[in-house]
Amino acid sequence: RRGQGAKAVKIAEDLVKASGGDLAMLNFLGNIKGRLGDNAGMRAVYEQVLAKDPKYRQTIINLSMLDIDEGKFDVARARLAGWVKDNPGDGEAWFQLGALEQRAGQPQQALDHWARAEGLPVRDPRPGLARVSLLLQMPGRVPEGLAAARSLAAKYPEAVPVLMALAQAQLASREPASAVQSLQEASKYAGGDAAAQLQVARMLLAANNTAAARHALAKAQQSAPEDIDVLAMQVEIAARGRDAAG
Repeated sequence: RRGQGAKAVKIAEDLVKASGGDLAMLNFLGNIKGRLGDNAGMRAVYEQVLAKDPKYRQTIINLSMLDIDEGKFDVARARLAGWVKDNPGDGEAWFQLGALEQRAGQPQQALDHWARAEGLPVRDPRPGLARVSLLLQMPGRVPEGLAAARSLAAKYPEAVPVLMALAQAQLASREPASAVQSLQEASKYAGGDAAAQLQVARMLLAANNTAAARHALAKAQQSAPEDIDVLAMQVEIAARGRDAAG
C-alpha cells in the first residue's frame, strides 16, 4: 500500500524460505506478486504450489481466478469442476465457476452455479447478488430477478448491498415506491459509510425521491464532508430541488 513493492516481495520470499517452502507461505507470496501486477510471477508461484500439492484449495481458487481474468476459461473450468466434484460444498468454488461462465458468455450456466452456491449452508450473499444482477440484465427475466432479490433480502435483511439490489430490481419492475422503502432501509443500516450512502442517494434520485436522497446524502456528508463525489451530488440534488420549485 505504501509503494514498497520490492520490499514486500523480499519479505514474503524470506518467509517462504524460513518456513521451508510452506504452501500457505508460497500462496501468500503469489498473492503479493499479483497485487503488484506481476501476473507471470504469481502464476509461477501458484503452479509451484500445485506441483507440490495438486489439491491445495486456496491456490486452486486463486489460480483459477487468474485464468478467468486472462480469458483462459477452459483451463479454469476444468480445474474448478474437478475441485467441486470432490468438494461439492465449497461455495467459493461454485461462485467462481459462475463468474467464469458469465465471463465466457454462458449466462444460464452462471446462474445455475450461483444457485448451487446459494443453496449451501454458508452465509455469503455474493452468489445471490450476482444472480440478481445478471437476471436484471437478461431480456424478459426481470420478474425472476425481483423474486431472487426478495428471497435474498429475506435472508439478509440488514445487508446494505442486498437492500440496494432489491431496490434495483424494484426500479426495473416499475415499483418506485417499494424501491424507495428498500433504499431508506439501506440508508439506515449503512450508518457512517459515506460511499454506501452516496450510492443510496444516487438510486433515490433515480426513483425521483429528492427528499430521501437529500437525507441519505446528509449522512454521507457527516462522514466525508470534503469528498468531491459527495459535493457533486449535493449540487445535483440542489439543482433538482430548484427544478421542482420552478
